[in-house]
Amino acid sequence: AAFENGSPRVVYDCLQPYLSMESRSSGDAQTISEISQSVSKLLYPWFQNSEAMRSDEQRSMYMLLRPDGLLVDTLLQYHTLRQQQRAPAQYTLSIEAQSLPVEFQSGKGVGLPSELAKRATPGSSDKALGFGVDALEYYIYHLCKALVPPRENSTDLASRSIAYPSGAQGRSSVRHGAAVSGSVVHSLAREYTCFFLPVCVPEKQLNANGEIVSDSNPMKQIRSRLHDLSPRKSYTGQSTGQAETARKPGTTDVDLLDACEYGQALDLATYFSTCVSFLWLPVISRDLRSLIKSAVQRGPGDLSGDASGWVWIPSFSHLSALNLFHLVVGYLAKGDRQMERYHLTGAIPEASPAVEGMGSASPVAGSNASAQYIEAFEKRIGMSGTIRDTLRARCLTVPLADTLGLVLASCGRAGVSDTDIWIPFLDVTAAIWIRYIMPWRGSRTASPGGSTASELSPVWQARIPLMVKGISPVLYGQTFALFLEKTCGPNVDLLAHTASAMDGRQGGGVQSRIHGAVESVFGHGHTIDALTVVERVVSAFTGTELRAILAAIERLQIDAFPRLRSQLAADAPAASLLLDPSAVAAESAAAGTPTKASGAKQQQQEQSQEQPKRNAAFESLVAAAQQHLSPFIPEIVSCRSGSQVFDTVMLGTLGSPPVCIVFGRPPAPLLQST
Repeated sequence: AAFENGSPRVVYDCLQPYLSMESRSSGDAQTISEISQSVSKLLYPWFQNSEAMRSDEQRSMYMLLRPDGLLVDTLLQYHTLRQQQRAPAQYTLSIEAQSLPVEFQSGKGVGLPSELAKRATPGSSDKALGFGVDALEYYIYHLCKALVPPRENSTDLASRSIAYPSGAQGRSSVRHGAAVSGSVVHSLAREYTCFFLPVCVPEKQLNANGEIVSDSNPMKQIRSRLHDLSPRKSYTGQSTGQAETARKPGTTDVDLLDACEYGQALDLATYFSTCVSFLWLPVISRDLRSLIKSAVQRGPGDLSGDASGWVWIPSFSHLSALNLFHLVVGYLAKGDRQMERYHLTGAIPEASPAVEGMGSASPVAGSNASAQYIEAFEKRIGMSGTIRDTLRARCLTVPLADTLGLVLASCGRAGVSDTDIWIPFLDVTAAIWIRYIMPWRGSRTASPGGSTASELSPVWQARIPLMVKGISPVLYGQTFALFLEKTCGPNVDLLAHTASAMDGRQGGGVQSRIHGAVESVFGHGHTIDALTVVERVVSAFTGTELRAILAAIERLQIDAFPRLRSQLAADAPAASLLLDPSAVAAESAAAGTPTKASGAKQQQQEQSQEQPKRNAAFESLVAAAQQHLSPFIPEIVSCRSGSQVFDTVMLGTLGSPPVCIVFGRPPAPLLQST
C-alpha cells in the first residue's frame, strides 16, 4: 500500500529495513522483481515533480535511488547471483510495447537495437512487443526513460507548415523541466552514468582516520569500498538506522568494476549504454530514413514532390535527452584523458583527504603496497579502456552518427523554424560530436620529450589508433565538410539566435521547459546564435598536428581513388584560399589610408616569406602522419561510418566516394591555435 502514490519519504522508510536484511540473503527473487516494478512506476511522477518537493522528500528520493545505495545494491546482488548460477536466458520481467519510445507505438516500423533485439519477446514481426529483462535491468531502463520529459506528440515530422507546440489554450501544461544542473535528478543522472559506465577509474577516498589502507590485495581493497560507502553504514563504518552521505551528490567513488566481475560489468555497461542511446538520442523511423534518402537524392534546389517538404522538428524532450547524453560522452572522454595521462606521464589520481584540513595524500607512498597499488591501477585502467572500446563499437558510434545525419540533413529545412529549440539542439549536437571524436580536448597532457617540427609528438602518435580504429575517419574530415555545407547553406540564418533564458523564475508550459533545457546547457541568461556554433566547431580543428593527420587521411583516400586526383587537385587551391585570411586582410587594408596600405603590404610580404617554411614543416608532419596511418589503410579508404542515415547524407552531399580536401594546407594565421 505504501507504493500506491507513495511519497519518497514513505517509500524510503518502508523499504529501508527490508533491503537492509535482503541485501545479505538470497531470498525470494519474485519479491525483488515486484519491488523493482513498483519503484520504477514511481520514478516518473517523482522526477516530474522533483522541483516542487520539500527538501526532506528530495533527500529521501536521493538516498533511496543513489546507485551505491541499498536498492541498487540488492538488485545488483540478485543480478550477479543469476549470472553466477549460469541460469538459462529466461527473464523474469519484460519491457512492454507501451514503455518503448513513441515511434514504436505509432506503427512506423522501427526496429529495436541489436543488443535489445536479442531479448525481443516472441510474436508477430510487424508489431513492437518489447524485450525481456531481469529486475535490475527493468529498473535501469525505466530510470533512463523517466529522466527524459515525455513527448506530447507521437511524431516529429511535419510537411511544409510547422505547428510547434506552444502554451496555447487547450494544451495541458507540464510542470517539470529538464534536469537542471545541481538538482537532485541531475545528480542522479550523473551518478548512474559514472556507476554503470566503468570507463574511468574513480578517485578513491581515504579512510576515516585519513590514513592509506595498505591491504595486501589492492583490488580487494577497492572492491570493499562499495560496502564501506553504502548508506547502510555511516562514514565511520558502524551500522546506523539513518543513512549518511559520505560523498558529494553528483559524484561516485565506486562503479561496476568495484561491485562485480569484469564480464558482468561489461554486460551491464553494454545494456546501460544501449538504453541510453535508445532513449536519449532521437529515434529515426524507416519512414524518416526514406524521406532523408529521397531528399538528399533530389538535391537542395529541387523542391518538387512530397519528400522535399518534410521537416523534422526536435522537441523539448529531444533537447533535454540530448543534454543527458552529453554527460555520457563527457565521462567517456574523461576516461580517455585519464588513460592518456597515465601512459604518457605515469600519473595516477591522488586519494582525496577524508578529514577536513588535511592535505592531498598520494596512495603511492614508497612501501610495498605502493607497487601493488600501481599494478592494480594499471590493470584497472586497462579494463576501463577495453570497456570504452567495446561500448563505442557496439552501442555508441552508430547511434551518434545517426543523430548527426538527421540533424545535418534537417538544418536547411527546420533550422529556422523555432530558434529556441533548434539552435540549442544544434549546439549540443555539435558539442557531443566534437567531444566524442576529440576526447583529449581540455587535457593538459604534454609530450614528455617534446617533438621536432617534422615529427608528430608521442601524444598524437598515440591518438591515431583511437581516431581511425576506435571511432571512424569519416567522423572527422567528411563530417567537418558536411557540417559547413549544411549549416552555411542559403536556407540557414547564421545570425538567428535563441531567446534569452529566463532569469530564474519558475513557470509552466512548453516555453518554460524550453528555457529550462537551454539553461541546463548554457546557464542562465545566455543567448547563442548559429554562427557561434559554427565558430566553435571550426576552432576545434585548428591544431597543426591534428590537421596534419587529417590531411594525411585525405591523401590516402585520394590515392585509393585515382580518378578523383585531377579534379580535387584543381579545386583544392580555390577552396583553401577561402580559409586564408591574409589576402582578405590585405585587400581591406589597401582600401584605407596609404599608411595603412603600406603597412599591410609589408605585413603581407613578411607572411609570404614565412609561408614556404610553414608549408614545408606542415608537409613533413603530413608525411610522418602517413607512416603512422599505414596500418589502418582499410579503415581509412572504406569511407563509411556504419550508420545508414549518416552515410546517406554524406554520399548525397559530398558524392561517392565522399573524398574531399579540407585540411590540405597548414592553418592560416587567424586559424592557428593560441
